[in-house]
Amino acid sequence: KIDENEVSIPDVLHDLKTIIQGNIQAKQHDLYIDTQDVVHESVHTDRLRLNQVLLNIVGNAIKFTPVGGTIRIKVLEKPCCLKGYSTFEFRIKDNGIGMSKDFQKHIFDSFSRERTSTKSGISGTGLGMAITKNLLDAMGGTIEVESEKGKGSCFEILLDLKIVKDHEVVSTKNENS
Repeated sequence: KIDENEVSIPDVLHDLKTIIQGNIQAKQHDLYIDTQDVVHESVHTDRLRLNQVLLNIVGNAIKFTPVGGTIRIKVLEKPCCLKGYSTFEFRIKDNGIGMSKDFQKHIFDSFSRERTSTKSGISGTGLGMAITKNLLDAMGGTIEVESEKGKGSCFEILLDLKIVKDHEVVSTKNENS
């Protein structure tokens, strides 16, 4: 069940960063979070589900990016055809092991794992991306992936979110850690 409430996009990203910080440091990754294109920081959405979606994708980026790699999280706000809404694009990009074109067609299927990840000893059930896709479907969003073996992956999530009036802030935040 989707439970929509007023949510602060910067708070969601701050919570995400707090959760993943230990793993980022352990693998000596560079993490960049960019929200400079967000004008409406407060929206109506299911915070728990949005957190789960972002954590699944960023968790995989951490897991499948070798020590010293880079993970970038960019949030863009774009015009939406629905009055009182904006389209939010969450883009998570890494320079990890990447995926074959064939596997990309099946990444959102349950129990789907690429052979190279199972051979490398990286654990997982292959359910995270199926759950992520189901959550986004329930939220009315979409997810796409572009990846190349040995070069990394980029996940793009699009969500039309109702904006909260009276909370317009021009954000120029660009966090590096």
